[in-house]
Amino acid sequence: MPDLPASVRVGIDIGGTGTRFAAIDAEGVVVARHTVRTPVAVDAGAATAFLADGIAVVTAGAGGQVGPATISGVGIGASGPVDADGIVRNPHTLPGFSDIALAPLVTAASGAPCVVESDAVAAAVAEATVGAGRGAADLLHVTIGTGIGVAVVRHGSPVLGADGFQPEAGHLDVPDEEPAPCYCGRTRCWEQTASRWALQRLAGVEDVGGLDRLAAAALDGVPTAQAVFDRYGQRVGLGLRTLVTVLRPTRVVIGGGGARFLDAYRDATVRTVRAVALHGLDLDLRATALDDDGGAVGAALLAAI
Repeated sequence: MPDLPASVRVGIDIGGTGTRFAAIDAEGVVVARHTVRTPVAVDAGAATAFLADGIAVVTAGAGGQVGPATISGVGIGASGPVDADGIVRNPHTLPGFSDIALAPLVTAASGAPCVVESDAVAAAVAEATVGAGRGAADLLHVTIGTGIGVAVVRHGSPVLGADGFQPEAGHLDVPDEEPAPCYCGRTRCWEQTASRWALQRLAGVEDVGGLDRLAAAALDGVPTAQAVFDRYGQRVGLGLRTLVTVLRPTRVVIGGGGARFLDAYRDATVRTVRAVALHGLDLDLRATALDDDGGAVGAALLAAI
């Protein structure tokens, strides 16, 4: 059995559906992982206990046969908004973790320093450091999951809004055939038209397995399947072209559950973005290299910044 590290950083990716825990070594390699459904109706004590239990699982796994590993830091990436003080402000999809000072509670429970950021920032930092954005001077990362998270990393550091908040650029006004109302207040919101849930609704399937089969059919040239992913790719492109025009990134990485289907909708997305000539940039569009680990790995990396 290979030697496992005695000291690790732990990253936690708290999503609206599931929470991923990962322990990484000094090189950013995942040495243990654990995934569990995110609790909804919990108070601060139960939320802290949930996080502490997950930390215990991955540090025990990272320690291997010789006992749990020492934790040098804990990073949490949560579905935002997350304010400048590291407080999650998302009662809509993370009610059990919102409006709580999680960092000191987790530090007290784990004995390690803790930082809290948005999951979008965490995923972007991971891709920029050890993933599909590696080597690029800057990176626009779009996480397509239960919602849509957007973050920019430049020279290794996340770019925040002027007030210290991570910009919630998953919430953009986009044209669509029908109203797509969102809790953010928009009647036609990018998150509601282009999230993975939106893809499932568009495809008329109940699970990711159904999307896998439909994507395979689209890549095999089945017209009805291609039509679904062409429409979805257009929806992704409608928001992305605004971001590319404004932010002018060198590279764009798609992460989250929507990344696994990128091959089926890439062409439609690129066509939609390139239809707007103002940005004057080639679209270097890539899928995540870290898959579902990205948010947790990035959160762990943030613990060292």
